[in-house]
Amino acid sequence: MTGPLTKPAAEVYAVTTSGGAPRGPDNGEALTYHVEIEAKVESLESIVSTGAKAPIAVKAIATANVALATGLENGDTVGGVVVATGDLVVLPIQTAGAENGLYTVVASGAASRTTGYTTEEALLGATFYALAGTNAGQVWAVRNTAITVGSTSISITYAYTFASLSDGSVTSAKMANMAQGTTKGRAAGAGTGVPTDRTDAQLKTDMAFVKADVGLGNVDNTSNVTERAATATLTNKTLTSPVITTPTGIVKGDVGLGDVMTKGADIASASSIDLGAATGDTVDITGTTTITALGTVTAGKRRWVRFAGILTLTHNATSLVLPDKQNIVTEAGDTALFESRGSGNWKCLVYTRRAFTKTSAKINLFDKTVVKTGFKMTISGVEQADALYVTSDFIAVDPNTYYSRRKATSYVAFFDQNKTAIALAGVITRVFKTPATAFFIRVSVLLAEIDTAMVMRGLDQPTDYVAFAAAKMVEDVVLNKDEVVRVISTGGGRLTHDLFIDERHASFLERSSVNLFDKETAVIGQYPQFSALNFFATTYGSEFIPVSGSTTYAVSEGNYVDQYDANFNYVTGHGTGILSFTTHADTRYLKMAIRSVVLDTFMLVAGASVPGVYVPYHRYTIKDSIIQSAGAAGVGRFDTGKWNVIGDSITEAAYSYWSHMVDPLGITTLRNYGVGGTAIAVRAAPWNLNAMCLRYADMDNDAGLVTVLGGVNDHTSSVVLGATGSSNNTEFNGALNLLLDGLKNKYPVAHIAAFTPFPKASMVNGAGVNLLDFADAIITQCRARSIPCCDLTSGVGPFRPQVLANRDAYTAAGDGLHPTEAMHEIAGKYKMLKFIEQL
Repeated sequence: MTGPLTKPAAEVYAVTTSGGAPRGPDNGEALTYHVEIEAKVESLESIVSTGAKAPIAVKAIATANVALATGLENGDTVGGVVVATGDLVVLPIQTAGAENGLYTVVASGAASRTTGYTTEEALLGATFYALAGTNAGQVWAVRNTAITVGSTSISITYAYTFASLSDGSVTSAKMANMAQGTTKGRAAGAGTGVPTDRTDAQLKTDMAFVKADVGLGNVDNTSNVTERAATATLTNKTLTSPVITTPTGIVKGDVGLGDVMTKGADIASASSIDLGAATGDTVDITGTTTITALGTVTAGKRRWVRFAGILTLTHNATSLVLPDKQNIVTEAGDTALFESRGSGNWKCLVYTRRAFTKTSAKINLFDKTVVKTGFKMTISGVEQADALYVTSDFIAVDPNTYYSRRKATSYVAFFDQNKTAIALAGVITRVFKTPATAFFIRVSVLLAEIDTAMVMRGLDQPTDYVAFAAAKMVEDVVLNKDEVVRVISTGGGRLTHDLFIDERHASFLERSSVNLFDKETAVIGQYPQFSALNFFATTYGSEFIPVSGSTTYAVSEGNYVDQYDANFNYVTGHGTGILSFTTHADTRYLKMAIRSVVLDTFMLVAGASVPGVYVPYHRYTIKDSIIQSAGAAGVGRFDTGKWNVIGDSITEAAYSYWSHMVDPLGITTLRNYGVGGTAIAVRAAPWNLNAMCLRYADMDNDAGLVTVLGGVNDHTSSVVLGATGSSNNTEFNGALNLLLDGLKNKYPVAHIAAFTPFPKASMVNGAGVNLLDFADAIITQCRARSIPCCDLTSGVGPFRPQVLANRDAYTAAGDGLHPTEAMHEIAGKYKMLKFIEQL
């Protein structure tokens, strides 16, 4: 159905004519109205079933193919309307269907897809409402269930129209054509003329119903069922005690209420749970058992789920479709929206992780979980045995900076960049300043006070105890010099520990401020002046502020500014009244004096002048969602942060080598394409399926890093090596050529690397060929294509499976083939990681 309803309900069921004369509802009209409503509902259901989202208002919907190079420029006519720069336009009928989508009109030149609508996630279920043009008032929807942007033909078709019925659109002639039968309140007889309204007398006669006609029964407890309802009377009767029987249970479904978004009973996790049988639309899942199926229920049924703990949701391309086609390790507080596709198949439409966290503005540097018990530090940096004390690990600090401790009875020792002790004389007070060469400290506290011990930057401490790197939930991330972001470990072989990310390792954040002055770290009472530190009750002193040499800076109020070099040695400075200055070539830090009355609005910016409106210090926002790991020193190294690993059972294992690499490599998404028992070449049945030289084509296209680890099953199956230049996929060299060339074509800008197989107990196969020969083939083929290759076959650690005594230590269950978890860690952390880091 493509048009508006022919008549509104108010007219169909009106009790008077337009002139005021009474009439009854017309059955013919009601039937027509009902049919039209059903058609409308079916149209809406058809787009809702695709996971439709709220409509996006666009200027126009194109009615013909548009040349992207020149057809979406300012002043062009698209879909019957002239468009302007910045207008949103939907292209639904491009000659090349993969070009369909949402575009932004440009001033001139080629147009591109609108920002935010360039991915499968954004396009699936998207709907668009046309404001003007040929299709004005219409809503069009994306009908695909899966999209690879750039190659999939995107289906965008008409869904429904926002419209209303105008006065007078239903004529008397149309009304007459519907009135083809006898209805109550109308003149008897069928016909095609103008309907005749009933007179008052006729209506009174018609309304003189007997009790049986109107369903009243014997209201006066007599049998006079033929009496007019108007004359029936209620006689006095003695009421007996009623007999109340237990009513039959009526569920919500019996009265059409559905589940009305109620909270259902908890469901315990199991391999297969019955989510469709939940007693509400929202439900908590308890337990830690891995879930692989959600049960069978009618297609379209949705359930909001909250997880009470850590468990694994196992992705299946048909029965349990998960975002990013990856297993999900849940965390307490995570939520998800699942939709049934019928026949036991479900799709996760939305998965929301508990928000990442940031530490409080003043963080505790003392970690009580990594202390040495029974020792205390001397001021000269020597450990002394003392059963009453515990001593911290090395704590990183800045030189020439004030720090404070919670207890004055604790001991502090200072160390240089090489962690060599700095000999000092005298007592270290509760508040102390680090020496110019100090980059680490170790702090000793009484064992009885370990649970409340704190070391914090600055001269003051919070009143209450703050735990080590205590975290607070936030929406925006503020990374001050004393702050880090913590990403909670999800377990399951992805993150092995919580990550702490500071300013140096935050490429996933976007800086949106120019103000370099952090008022939260300013110290009351200090007044830096020409390298001296004076004290005034109404003045604040800044911490060391990193800047560049030979660069112009501006401040919002002129006061004393001291400049320091990279070793925190004083270089130069200036007095009050100067609003703009250029740093010395050697300058790397500033210290400033700020009057307390302007502290909340003070700014330091690079350039000749400050903004007209106050901007807070270092406000950061998130560029992209943090899915798994925000990384550490390697964040952002591999562009998209997504890693595709292809291999056999050694890669498929949950504790595999890659689990020790995702964190330090800054990988946000690990996609495991390892399949147990598979080879690089196509082998004879029953091992002829899932050969790597064929199934690599099914891997996702957006990886920034792709690695291959295979060949051991080719060797075990005695696959023929073949000639180096072979293209026969049943020969090892031929299959290897197809795989490596295919990867280079599929991932033209990604990093691609290969590993030779792990050594195994039987290095010579049934055909008399050594595994080293297969390794040499991999190395040779990779070298020919400039693909980096890491040799694992020649040995990856202290264990060799060829030696029977070593086999249990090297291989799982002593099978001489599969490395243990410990061996995966040795290979992944100490050899494979180092290799990938050099790419």
